Amino acid sequence: MRLLGRLLLFILTLAVLGGAGYGLMQVISGLNVRDVPPWEESYEQSTVYMLQPGETLNFDVPNDATQLRILHTPVGLPAAEGEATLHFSAHPDETLSETYNVALRPEEAPPAGELPPRFFDAPTDTLAGLTQLHVVSFAERQRLNEFSLTLRQSAQPLAIRVAVLERYNEQAVARIWQRMSAEQKTAIFEDHIYPVELIPVAERRARLQQRWQPIGPASASDGRIVSRTLFVSEDAEALEETEAAIDELAVIGPQRWFTVDTRVQRTITAISCASLTATDPVQLSRQLTRQLTLSSVTSDGQLHVEQVLLNSNTETYTLPTTPNLYQIAANKRCELSFYDAQGDIVSADYNYLRASVVQPVQTLEFALVDEAQQVQPLRLDTRLVTNATLQQLEAPTLRWRIVDADGKQLLSGMLTPQASVNPLQVSVDASLETHVHEKTSRYIVAPANAAQLQIDYATPPTPTSGQVLVNVYTRPVDLPYQVQASDENEPQQQSIPKWFLSYPIQQQGSVPPASRLLSWQHTLPPSTAVTATATQEHWYSMESVNNAPYFELFMPEQPEEQPEASEDAAEQGPAQLIYAPIDSSDGSYQLTTPEHPQQVRPQLVYQKGTQEPVPATIYLNGELLSHDWLNADTGRLLLPALPQGDYQLKIETPAVVRWYSNYQPASAQPTYRVRNAYKLERQVTFSVEKRADEEWLTFHYFPAIGASQQVTLTLEKQEQVGVYADYTVAKRTFNLPAPETAPTTVLLNQAHAPIWAPTRLTFLLGRDLAPGRYRITVSSSASQGGYIQAGYLAEAPTYQIEIYTEDGNALF
Repeated sequence: MRLLGRLLLFILTLAVLGGAGYGLMQVISGLNVRDVPPWEESYEQSTVYMLQPGETLNFDVPNDATQLRILHTPVGLPAAEGEATLHFSAHPDETLSETYNVALRPEEAPPAGELPPRFFDAPTDTLAGLTQLHVVSFAERQRLNEFSLTLRQSAQPLAIRVAVLERYNEQAVARIWQRMSAEQKTAIFEDHIYPVELIPVAERRARLQQRWQPIGPASASDGRIVSRTLFVSEDAEALEETEAAIDELAVIGPQRWFTVDTRVQRTITAISCASLTATDPVQLSRQLTRQLTLSSVTSDGQLHVEQVLLNSNTETYTLPTTPNLYQIAANKRCELSFYDAQGDIVSADYNYLRASVVQPVQTLEFALVDEAQQVQPLRLDTRLVTNATLQQLEAPTLRWRIVDADGKQLLSGMLTPQASVNPLQVSVDASLETHVHEKTSRYIVAPANAAQLQIDYATPPTPTSGQVLVNVYTRPVDLPYQVQASDENEPQQQSIPKWFLSYPIQQQGSVPPASRLLSWQHTLPPSTAVTATATQEHWYSMESVNNAPYFELFMPEQPEEQPEASEDAAEQGPAQLIYAPIDSSDGSYQLTTPEHPQQVRPQLVYQKGTQEPVPATIYLNGELLSHDWLNADTGRLLLPALPQGDYQLKIETPAVVRWYSNYQPASAQPTYRVRNAYKLERQVTFSVEKRADEEWLTFHYFPAIGASQQVTLTLEKQEQVGVYADYTVAKRTFNLPAPETAPTTVLLNQAHAPIWAPTRLTFLLGRDLAPGRYRITVSSSASQGGYIQAGYLAEAPTYQIEIYTEDGNALF
């Protein structure tokens, strides 16, 4: 009966819905429903607006727009090839108005496996013609509040799509982010340009990201706004650009060249160059630099020039397989395209450092930010740019001033750029004969009430003095480094000071001229500081001054820690205790003494698979050596010191115990080592003696939780107002992401607790700090801090053994 009742209820529901559906179909009887073929799922859907011949569509432009993108697609295919005009009328700045030619072409065969774009509307589907693109860019001083599109000389309508590029609201951005590159939307530190991923996600989503947003017409001349749905197969649109929409950064010529770095963009394998003026072949001049170092580069041997002849606009040239930085010029203006190994188009990155050009009768002004009564560190970089034909060079002198809000001078000085050509740096906006000289820097610590930095020429420049480019950097407070797992073997990425590029203030609506600089990466020559056989660089550990708890960590050996074999055993330095797993299942193991001039004490490390104490009996050459209980989850046993030779070791213990030993020959097995580290409960302070001009300190942080956290290194340093040749950043905060792998490090002789692989953090004591003793405090944002190990590299005689513990284990 219950099943019969449910069946009657189901039939009644169908009857009610059927009646309602019939009434609904009477209201929208104009809608025809059809089945969607499965292949339509691979199509992209866009809403377009119909523009009839002779009619006009009016659009309102949002206040924060900085660029327009207009795409128009003919509705239906013409019987023969023709041309119409689309008039773009801008208001109130009519100088932006323009008339575009619209190509009307019959249907062309689509690529294999693709279907042509079409409008899916009842009762039949309408094919779409060739889609064309127009881009309208306007500066901040140009006003574009509204525009209209009028179709003329056309026998068929156009489907219009319009999108605007939103500009982020600078007033809503925290002051620290107002110094973003207005064009690249990237944070620029030192001479490197980093992606916006360095910016907190909340700020990036809220304010700093530019997006294309589609907009629809506000009104139409005939009073009707008709929209349809255009389906286009993914990547199947043929976008035809007019010269006004061409990416000018990719246009090259006899005195304009382009750079592409295939060491960074490994996917770029080929190029082509389409002529903008004629169909004649384009002669390319591709300049590539060898992988050079500063010590081996010469003015006559730095570049290799090769001539390449392209016979058509679509012919491609395959670049050499070795990644490099390429400069590309041409005898005629043409637009470059880049391709990957599959022949697909790849967009080249435009990562340039923009430098301001100092004009003879102009003062560059840079706004400073009041950081709540703190001193303001600045860095002023200058570069001299000269022509290669200049025989006698007279480097000009710049004058800089720090003033407060009332214009009162607080600090001042002179700076003359050094005249020494840097062959690894080029000026993108200059001719091929232009030389960029080495950077000359000054670090200025300005008072808290400083409001502006002003730069001009101390004396008027002469025709033989060249041109000066300047960059001004400020240092934001507590801007954290982003530390990724891949950075652990590249500490130089973390050694870059956190200097933030600032831009000059616009004066009377004019934008100060700028030039773009690009640098080749280069490999520094190997260090030659230690040449004498009597001395060698060793790692020294730094001791805690606040008696932090001290522990031993057992961890897999990191790739960068693999020791290199030395032909002279006397130069091997400290004895490194490397452990490898041993198989004691048969109850016997062969001990082999490590080949090292120093006597290394044999050691065993065990790991239990149970928390219960287990017995362990050890025999050496058949004699009882030890019988004890293993209480800790992981521990270490020290065996008696043994002379060189081989020994028979026998261990009687349950199978739940794994054993490791430092007495065995090298093999392909994974190796481990013991490291000493301090427990970071709240903070740990280390003391270090600065001996060299630049002292690099290294901290290894072992996380004890599997979550993201911040680790801060703070140097006890008194900030002093003045001008310096170098500047040490006193506080560095590192953002450590949540570990992506399982914990691999364990505590020796302690209860089992998960510890993750270490992250290397670096700290530089610069040339502005006098030799002496300094303190650095390490703190973590995690309530359950990890473990920290600190050390530095310094010269030490080979016979010095003060870095060992009593049992012979290296401290670092």
